[in-house]
Amino acid sequence: MDSAPDADAIARRDPGCCLAEYLDQPVPPYTVDEPLDDGQLLRLGDTDWEVLHTPGHTPGHLALWHPEERLLVVGDALSDYDVGWVNLALDGPDASAAAVASLQRLADLEPGVLLPAHGPIPVEPTTAFANALRRGRRLVDDPDGAVWYGARRIFAFALMIRDGIAADEVEPYLLARAWLADAAQLLRRTPEALAAELVGTMIRSGAVVVRDKRLHAAAEYSPVLPEALRAPYPPAWPAPAGRRGL
Repeated sequence: MDSAPDADAIARRDPGCCLAEYLDQPVPPYTVDEPLDDGQLLRLGDTDWEVLHTPGHTPGHLALWHPEERLLVVGDALSDYDVGWVNLALDGPDASAAAVASLQRLADLEPGVLLPAHGPIPVEPTTAFANALRRGRRLVDDPDGAVWYGARRIFAFALMIRDGIAADEVEPYLLARAWLADAAQLLRRTPEALAAELVGTMIRSGAVVVRDKRLHAAAEYSPVLPEALRAPYPPAWPAPAGRRGL
């Protein structure tokens, strides 16, 4: 399920699609059968869901709404404990405001049940939205904080999917990442300074722990299978059927 512009980028095997190479988060090759747009009805089984374009976490982020049951699939827009990070470097300085506007649009639906992409189902949707909107507005008011928030999230996820990174490999790993270079520019630091500060602050806060000379994310997680990390980046994906020769 992808928005129409994202689906087109995937069909082209665009280097930037899925942010796979940018974030160093390999994604197995796939194709999009049905691009989706805001307001479209999507038939799943014997149920119709309304597609909602909710930019913020990504420009093409989508949510699904079932008005009769008041079920809302919010994806990465929010969870029971957080909001989706925004990429000010790639999506521009208005990305945080777009995320807040999307959260408000979803909150105005007054859903009875929220289904996030991560974590437990929120017990009280109204409270979950109030907390998410408060966090989202902080990202709008503090652009540097939004950049830091994203950097912490990306680095923690890198540690999770790799089940840790050797302590002596962490700095070279970070300095090879495009997202860190972009964050450093926005924060008016050198990449070397940001890498050191990022690691240091996350260890001091307890978000990252050192065990057996490896850095690990402190949060509970399940590492991915090693072969999943060997998936090629999108430009090397096989061309979709019917689009050979792209």
